[in-house]
Amino acid sequence: MNAPQPPVPDLLRRFTPTPLRARFRVGETQVQLETNDPEILAAASEFGSLEISRVRGVCVSWKLIRESDGTPSGPEFSVVVTADLVTLLRGEGTVITVDCTQHEVLGFLARGVRANELKTIIFPFLANWCGAASASDIADQLTNT
Repeated sequence: MNAPQPPVPDLLRRFTPTPLRARFRVGETQVQLETNDPEILAAASEFGSLEISRVRGVCVSWKLIRESDGTPSGPEFSVVVTADLVTLLRGEGTVITVDCTQHEVLGFLARGVRANELKTIIFPFLANWCGAASASDIADQLTNT
């Protein structure tokens, strides 16, 4: 009889529970946020309007996971634009990807990313480009700023 196999590790953190949820509005965009971190949830509620009745704009899903064991972020941001994806990178521990076609965001935030940075840099980045029709729209916006 074979010994039971140990579970396969979830190296990509695909199955990290995100029990904290909020819905809010940024301009004409309705955001549904899922996260595992109360600081991210609190920053989102301060960033956007919680009034979402009859929003007619784009509806997007943001899933932002705080990495408890990740390396703190470095000081500089990089943006990579390919096809319909836009990826924001910071240091070794923060990776956030916007899928323009699916209107989804999946991000992993290093423990060094704080609420002020979420509200002043990361959430505006996401809000600005979540309603974009394609990654090429985002590339145009990046080159014009």
